Amino acid sequence: MTDVYIGVGSNIDPAAHIDQALCQMRARFGRLEVSDTYRNAPVGFAGEDFLNLVVAFTSARSLASVVHDLIEIELRIGKDFSTSRLSAQIIDLDLLLFGDLILCTDRLEIPRPETLTTSYCLRPLAEMSPNRVHPTAGKTFAELWASHEGQRMERVDLPCTGTIHHAESREADLSDDFEDGTVSELFINDLRLAVKLGVGAAERRQPQDVAISISLAFSQKPSTCGDDDIAGTVDYGEVCESLARLCAAREFKTIEHLAQVCFDAVTSLTTGNQCDLTVEVQKRHPPIPDLVGGTTFVLKSRR
Repeated sequence: MTDVYIGVGSNIDPAAHIDQALCQMRARFGRLEVSDTYRNAPVGFAGEDFLNLVVAFTSARSLASVVHDLIEIELRIGKDFSTSRLSAQIIDLDLLLFGDLILCTDRLEIPRPETLTTSYCLRPLAEMSPNRVHPTAGKTFAELWASHEGQRMERVDLPCTGTIHHAESREADLSDDFEDGTVSELFINDLRLAVKLGVGAAERRQPQDVAISISLAFSQKPSTCGDDDIAGTVDYGEVCESLARLCAAREFKTIEHLAQVCFDAVTSLTTGNQCDLTVEVQKRHPPIPDLVGGTTFVLKSRR
């Protein structure tokens, strides 16, 4: 398992776009630890202030797989990769650390240089993992932050609707979900369905490629973790088959309505299990000229 740290930033409707990014990262990477959020002026150009934070998670996935998903999330949210980095950004997801890996290629440098040069990366890293040693500097992040002279920053509250764990220190005991410190979550990713979706009747004649992703975060560890008894568990095959039947049997004018119908269907199948539910619906190839990245709508329940 590898500790992964991601820098998240935006200065175009930043609260909304960062919330979207956190939701999509959680659906792909699982439980996230999220630093405080900081407001800071752009570096290298004049413009609106950025909101920045750092996200950490542990993963068994390869470096290439993590980078691929970060780029796809940026595309989904609407990032334009043709613009200069020294310009306003809808979303930036920067891979800061991948364990203790040291890598320098034409496209990727790890650790990212900003982990030593910018306050909005270094301060969150020092707060989350003060005793972690920087792979190239040979000093802990607490030591690096103590000697850093950086730009002005202001801590701000980020209104986030997701069930994201905010951590003061990654090295503390962070897993307090269950008595034994474990976490229980289920992800059904990218269930691909052909759905008749569109405002106009003509638009709905040709089914669109839709991807549905589901996240279940259990408030109590399912009894099935202890043995192979399936009583009381969620029938994941039934969830997928139910959504497939539902989408094939009707037409939808809006992606919001489609998401609500799917959300209600999944809720009805999980009523015996205490859990948070997130349903994400994405139109992969919307019939709108020049629209990049598709359209995504997310619904979440909260305890």
